[in-house]
Amino acid sequence: MPSQINVRPASVEDVDSIIELDPIARQEPGRKAFIANAVAAGQCRVAVQAQDASAVIGYGILNKSFFENDFIPLIVVKASARRRGVATAIMTTIPNSCL
Repeated sequence: MPSQINVRPASVEDVDSIIELDPIARQEPGRKAFIANAVAAGQCRVAVQAQDASAVIGYGILNKSFFENDFIPLIVVKASARRRGVATAIMTTIPNSCL
């Protein structure tokens, strides 16, 4: 994981930031509800800049929605943070920490 990126459990305080970086969630109430429910269930992790733990630059959700098997339905990275290892950091962290 790149040293300037930390991945941590999402909190209720992160939901607005998550929705802001996800272009579909900004327009679709169903996606907003899905994200809020995943955060409440402890299924969501956020990637943040190491120097500012409140600056959400990506998120991922891991749940058991695929025939009760672990499944990652969403990984979204802020457009300005792409190609810097954010999705890789999320992918390597969430399987070990969400369920």
